[in-house]
Amino acid sequence: ETFAKQLGYPAGELLTTAWVIALDRQSFFAAAKQLAQSDLPLHQKEPIESRPGHLQLLFRDPMGHTIELYTTTEEADDDS
Repeated sequence: ETFAKQLGYPAGELLTTAWVIALDRQSFFAAAKQLAQSDLPLHQKEPIESRPGHLQLLFRDPMGHTIELYTTTEEADDDS
């Protein structure tokens, strides 16, 4: 079982559709907490900063699709 190839991370192996869902910070961290307590396969256990000011968390849904949850940090807000 592996993840889809996606620009945000180098470890994907499958050539298939992947989804990105942008969330506000509060919703992102609430979803990350729920995912950590679920049986869904996570690419990493904690959100990672894919680039400064941007967080992502990758998991596979029950049908095997790669899903990326995405949000920005206060650092990104300061840059705008």
